[in-house]
Amino acid sequence: MPQTEPLFSQLTPDDDIVAETRNERIGYPNLTTLEGANLKFKRGEVTCIIGGSGCGKSTLMKALIGLLPPLAGEVRLLGENLYALEEDQRNAVLRRVGVLFQNGALINSLSVAENIMLPMRRHTQMPEAVMLATARLKLRQVGLEHALHMLPEQLSGGMKKRAALARALALDPEVLLCDEPSAGLDPLTGAGLDRLLLDIRRIFKISIIVVTHELNSIRAIADRIVMVAPGRLVFFGPLAEALISNDPDLVSFFGRQATEQTASNSLYHLLTEAP
Repeated sequence: MPQTEPLFSQLTPDDDIVAETRNERIGYPNLTTLEGANLKFKRGEVTCIIGGSGCGKSTLMKALIGLLPPLAGEVRLLGENLYALEEDQRNAVLRRVGVLFQNGALINSLSVAENIMLPMRRHTQMPEAVMLATARLKLRQVGLEHALHMLPEQLSGGMKKRAALARALALDPEVLLCDEPSAGLDPLTGAGLDRLLLDIRRIFKISIIVVTHELNSIRAIADRIVMVAPGRLVFFGPLAEALISNDPDLVSFFGRQATEQTASNSLYHLLTEAP
């Protein structure tokens, strides 16, 4: 059987790069979390940023969305040198980016609809009726239209993530960044969210950058992998290459899945074979 080309492998011109770091050093004045990073995030791909706890995954995401200026190098987003722009110019670029925060970050005193309308109120002059209709549409896209007038406290964990995703999509972004989207969810709910992210990528041709440590999620959604360790970039490339790499950090990270499965099976047999 002839081999097919990897997804989006034909995308090489700069126009197909939605985000880029050039010789980037990020962190804080007394702590460098990542140095010498040269990364290119391609249009229409899902890129997962992985690594151990405290290695700088979320710090890298903060740099990509304008929250943490690099100590050295450049961060380019949608063709612009993000931190070289004036504030109004940077905000104009960031309006083309959606962010799904780790815990959803919904405001509990506002209805789901009002939460989704927040970015519209801040960045547009839409009439109230149009904002409400847009909120309803976004909720329909994530399978949550019935929750329009509910409060966040009335939602399950998975529903909160979907509502937060609807808010991240409110302004029809070109790039979506997700910080640990499956954290705190049971495996079935997490798998449903993975499928939703893939559907959104496919339907809207959106680029998605995901910070995650969930192995099943990474295998399900990633086209490319960025693996970071404290102070350094370990790997940047297609998921298929990461899975067969002999790099000790990658072997250790992805090898956990087999170890965890073995432990789970052993526990199952202990419970089922007990007298």
